[in-house]
Amino acid sequence: MRILLADDAEENRFLVRGYLKGSACIIDEVENGALAVERFKQHIYDVVLMDAEMPVLDGYSATRAMRALERERACAPTPIFALTAHALREARDRSMEAGCTEHLTKPIKRATLLDAIDRFVPDAPARDRIDVPVESWLKPVVGTYLDKCRGDVAKLRAAVDCGDYTTIRMLGHQLAGSGGGYGFGTITQIGSALEDSALASDTGKMRTSIEDLDRYLNAVRVD
Repeated sequence: MRILLADDAEENRFLVRGYLKGSACIIDEVENGALAVERFKQHIYDVVLMDAEMPVLDGYSATRAMRALERERACAPTPIFALTAHALREARDRSMEAGCTEHLTKPIKRATLLDAIDRFVPDAPARDRIDVPVESWLKPVVGTYLDKCRGDVAKLRAAVDCGDYTTIRMLGHQLAGSGGGYGFGTITQIGSALEDSALASDTGKMRTSIEDLDRYLNAVRVD
C-alpha cells in the first residue's frame, strides 16, 4: 500500500512508521495540510492518515480539498482516517462532516490502526513489481530517465487541471518517443495515448493515462 501520513509531530509519525515496519508499505510523510493536498494531487494513495490539528492548513480543510479534487477527477474516494486527541462525539462528527472515512483517537494504538486499514482498505491494489530488462550500456542513465518521467507525472496533472492541453500533448509526445528506446515500451504506449487524448481534448482519457503512468513508474524495476 501507498500511505500518505500528514502530522506535524515527528514523534507521532515515528509511531506510525514503527507500527507499519515490515509491512512493505510506502509511506509519504508531510508536516501540514497544505503539503498533504499537494502530495494527494501528485500521487495515488491507498489510505491517508490525517492529523486534525496542523499548521498552514488543518486536517479538516485538507480533507475537504482532497474530496473536492476526487469529485473533479471523478475518482473513487480514498480512505482518509482522522487522527485526533479529541474523543467526544462532537469531534467524530466534525471529522465525518469534513469527509473523513474514520475517526481514530490519539494516542493511536497499533491494533487500532491495523484494524481500520483492514476494514476500509481490504482490496488495496497490490504494488506489483514489474521487472524490465535493460541493455547494460543504458543502466547508468535509466534511473535519471525514470526520475524525469516521475516528474512529468506532476506536470501532467497540473496541466490537465488547468486545461493546458498543449503541455500534455508535448509531454506525451516526448514520452512516446523516448520510452521504447530506453526499454520501456509501456511508457511509449501511455505517451501515445496522452498525445492522442490531448489532441481530442478528452480530459477523462488524459487523467486515466496519467494515473496509468504513475502506477507503472511506481512498480517498474530495472533488471
